[in-house]
Amino acid sequence: MLAIAIVARYALHLAGAWRRTYVISAAIALYLNTFVLVVQSFEKVPALKAMAPTQKAVFGRATRRSGALRRANDFRGEEVPQRSRVPAARSAGKAA
Repeated sequence: MLAIAIVARYALHLAGAWRRTYVISAAIALYLNTFVLVVQSFEKVPALKAMAPTQKAVFGRATRRSGALRRANDFRGEEVPQRSRVPAARSAGKAA
């Protein structure tokens, strides 16, 4: 990305459409550099490393939110049946 910006700036002197190319490629390079800064900060700074979310926590939170949204969208004024946490095969054997 940055190579395209350098060519547009110095070799082509921002002529014509190269001005837009320069702006877009420089903005993308800045975004990617900022992203790398944040990721490396969470890996290297001890205070941030302690606060960093784990992949398990992030995916669990996203799953719970999507389930809550799905139940909210299904609600039509009647009670939404709750799913059992125990599989049917286990619950049938313990009921007898």
